[in-house]
Amino acid sequence: MKQLAVRFADLSSKIGRIANDYPAVKDHLAILGMEPIKIALPAMTVRARVFAQVIAMHREIIHCEESWMNVRLVEVDLGELNSQVGTLNADYGRMKAEVADILADSEQAKLLGEHNSGALTVLLAKPDALVAIFNRVLPVVNALRSEGMRRRRWKDLLSGVDAQTTEEELREKLLVRDLAHMSMVAQGEWRGIF
Repeated sequence: MKQLAVRFADLSSKIGRIANDYPAVKDHLAILGMEPIKIALPAMTVRARVFAQVIAMHREIIHCEESWMNVRLVEVDLGELNSQVGTLNADYGRMKAEVADILADSEQAKLLGEHNSGALTVLLAKPDALVAIFNRVLPVVNALRSEGMRRRRWKDLLSGVDAQTTEEELREKLLVRDLAHMSMVAQGEWRGIF
């Protein structure tokens, strides 16, 4: 994913330079009586820029998932997690707004192409799901790590988990990913517990 993001960013940069030089090259060819180069630079520019942004954001979301989902709840650095997810939400929202603006602009949407618009939808499916999981799990992680969290609340939240595991064992080995997969958290029902 990282290599793909770097390649699209590089491509976007190179196409931008080509687009800047294209009018001069076209004029020189016309002066020499040669056939102009026929390429769809505006379309290539839009496609490269959009895919560079989307793939770079996708990479950041995957990095966040890899960094936090396999961490034990007792080891989570709340300040860093809250900061990273907050930044991720802001950047992701900005990127989605830019893509929506491009798709709403009929000329840019045409340059992007119908096939690429569909590819973007598929490409954004996993990041959409991961960002939704982060947003559901983050308040639960904050609440469970709170010093004021009562034992009774832990028991309420974790009641459906492995009955043979003690509460202390569960606290020690519970991963953030485990919280994300608990049906209570996944369905947003945890709010009534706190």
